[in-house]
Amino acid sequence: MKKIIQGYQCNLTPSNSHVTDSYKLQNKEIDSFVTQLILARLDLDYPVDREHKQYVSEIKAHNRLYKLHLFRSHTKDVDMEEPIVWWKQLFFNIIGF
Repeated sequence: MKKIIQGYQCNLTPSNSHVTDSYKLQNKEIDSFVTQLILARLDLDYPVDREHKQYVSEIKAHNRLYKLHLFRSHTKDVDMEEPIVWWKQLFFNIIGF
């Protein structure tokens, strides 16, 4: 299901939340964006298997890697899986603190 959240195109499925051009999200916007993303998933009766801060850290990690010109084709957008495997979440917690 395609949704627009705070001006960003999101493709939501039961197992994934894809945000196009997530690198444009400013750090001060991410918290409210994630809140609206979670609410959109709940409105669609899609599972929310992660904590709010886990979504935030994943977006921040992607944005940091994008700004460092690392894996730009993969970090321009963000795909947040439901549920996430533990080692990916650990990586995002370290990079997206």
